[in-house]
Amino acid sequence: MRRIRWVAVLWAALLLPGTVAAEDPWQTLEVARRGLAENGPTIADFVHTYKAADFDATDRETGRLALSLPRCLRWDYLDPDPKNILICDDQVYAWNPEDGAGHHYEVDPDREAGLDLLLLSTEDLRLRYRADAKDTEDGLTIITLQPMEGAQIKLGRLVIQKATSRLVALEYEDLGGGASRFEISGYRGLEDQKLFEPPTDVEWTDR
Repeated sequence: MRRIRWVAVLWAALLLPGTVAAEDPWQTLEVARRGLAENGPTIADFVHTYKAADFDATDRETGRLALSLPRCLRWDYLDPDPKNILICDDQVYAWNPEDGAGHHYEVDPDREAGLDLLLLSTEDLRLRYRADAKDTEDGLTIITLQPMEGAQIKLGRLVIQKATSRLVALEYEDLGGGASRFEISGYRGLEDQKLFEPPTDVEWTDR
């Protein structure tokens, strides 16, 4: 299972055609982040594609993403290989729902490129990324983030729908040349707070 590097959150595709300069990218990102937090727990559908640097084939996976910001994120991969990842503060739980076994470990959100985008403040992010924003003709704002020295990615992009200030895609290229893209859709409210608690029927191994 690929670890937190693909959790996070960034990307490496070229800018879409038909773009124009947008307003302050940090303000756009802050509005989107604040909206996710203020709307309360949310769930959405995602499609995750990943292409390794040395392979022509692209892996495609689908599932659900649950958010309770600024503390918790949860990925439930459904197809083709079920797996779950829950992150709350600095605690990570990763498990396979079919075999009842999982791993528990700690991370430092301040040091995890990608994960920091949702768990750190916008002001903190400004200290580690340079940002540029472009608006597209179909109502999207593309924010390109160039990491400072010491970051764990080469380049990242967030795609935000202007009408709703929703994050609809994120892409990143890791230091090894692998490229990930998450397409996010179907946001809706989430009432089941138990999704942000590690399941009690899983045998956890600490590492």
